[in-house]
Amino acid sequence: MFKILVTKHFKLSHRLEMLFSSFVVEYINELEKYKGKKEEVYGVIGYRFFEFNDIQLYTNLKFIQLTSMGVNTVDVDYVKNRKISLCNAKDAYAIPIAEYVVGAMLSFYRGLFDFKDLQRQKVWKMNMKLQELYNKKVLILGTGNIASKIAERLVGFQVDITGFNRSGHLPKHFHRVITSLDIFSDYDVIICTLPLTKDTYHFIDDAFLKKCKDGLLFINVARGSIVKEEALLKSLRENKFYAVILDVFEQEPLDKNSELYEYDQVLITPHNSFASMSNYKRLEEIIYQNIKDLL
Repeated sequence: MFKILVTKHFKLSHRLEMLFSSFVVEYINELEKYKGKKEEVYGVIGYRFFEFNDIQLYTNLKFIQLTSMGVNTVDVDYVKNRKISLCNAKDAYAIPIAEYVVGAMLSFYRGLFDFKDLQRQKVWKMNMKLQELYNKKVLILGTGNIASKIAERLVGFQVDITGFNRSGHLPKHFHRVITSLDIFSDYDVIICTLPLTKDTYHFIDDAFLKKCKDGLLFINVARGSIVKEEALLKSLRENKFYAVILDVFEQEPLDKNSELYEYDQVLITPHNSFASMSNYKRLEEIIYQNIKDLL
């Protein structure tokens, strides 16, 4: 009997168990080599299983359902050539990530982190030099689901929203889309939501950052390797940024000796922007619909 391998971090709902009633379901630690019979595996539900297991050994594999948005943990070309169905969970995490982005922006512009520090010191001190999100010029790199959810929430703050993609497609909530990044020194905020590909690796490098305006608020909720970390640090040393909000890094977890920890204008979160107690319901629905269509 064929098997469905499921990461131990995702518990199948009753209706998913019913879909898999003709298979053996096996919960696994996806961060280690699978010791079972590879030829019995029909499908895999997880995130990093094929970082630790050679996909070419799974000769009867028919589908991969990722519990992540990104697909960079899978050899996509091989999957296409083998005609293995590959699905991600792009819609599951867009809402909490969008709220994270807007919340972090407001926290810096309205001085909330500084006020919290003063509170710890029991100091009453006003700050009259705060900024507004209103009327800011925002560039969102990528116009996919996460970017669209961010743009949807920013509309209410009456900001100017530009998206960047290669197709020129203009999604809802964006005021315009650009297909090249020759000139972008006018943007107050740049938010990275790009997928990690060969073309986007170190997409944000020294040359990119030099084109940005001084006082930029930069946010990365995509993948750490899209930003060349040394270039980011160089710009931080030059006092380029109003603030930098990082949820992803080239190396995770971030080394405790990283220079990034030293800057007050940097917010570091441990790849946590996606987290929400509401995620399971959305993820289960996505997986159910995908699997139902596949089987």
